[in-house]
Amino acid sequence: MTKTLQIFYWDPIECLQSLLSHPMLADSFDFIPHKVYAEAEHAVHVYYGFMTGDRAWKLQEDLPDGATLLGVVLSSDKTKVSNLAGNRYAHPLLITLANIDPDVCAKGSLQAYIPLTLLPVAKFIHRVKHMYGVLADWLLHQCIDIVIEPLKQAARLGIMMSDPVGFGRYCFTPLVAYSASLQMESLYLNNILCVITVI
Repeated sequence: MTKTLQIFYWDPIECLQSLLSHPMLADSFDFIPHKVYAEAEHAVHVYYGFMTGDRAWKLQEDLPDGATLLGVVLSSDKTKVSNLAGNRYAHPLLITLANIDPDVCAKGSLQAYIPLTLLPVAKFIHRVKHMYGVLADWLLHQCIDIVIEPLKQAARLGIMMSDPVGFGRYCFTPLVAYSASLQMESLYLNNILCVITVI
């Protein structure tokens, strides 16, 4: 690589606060893990969204009393961003909350996903061609690590945020799913289908 790459990104905590303050999403949040059963005998556990899953219960148990679990979901896909200036590609990285109702989150018009950054796709110079993919993976992971550093701190220490009604909540922000697509491998993680990128 002969050029210095620059990455511009939004503060992910501000993005999450924007989602929590979004008037169209105000009635779609679920802040308390709960279990849904199909029958009165509790024989069939129904999974609908992250907060009904076993992993949400486990994460909530590890938090201090009164703390709120905000499950973070990241999504990206390699996209062509210019036609006229040399066929430039990037990985748009989007962020949302697993606490949002899955039906609402799936509607693009409600803007439940916020663009966080454009992760660069670089062309590497190396005498071993097999190293191109290794270097591209390394670059992608390093960029994501930089962008989500505030989320990692909030997942460890917690952060005060306003809920849709305006009340303050002591929130923890663990990453519960990352969805990407190039060559796709499916993985069930925390009762959510995740698609892990392999470049």
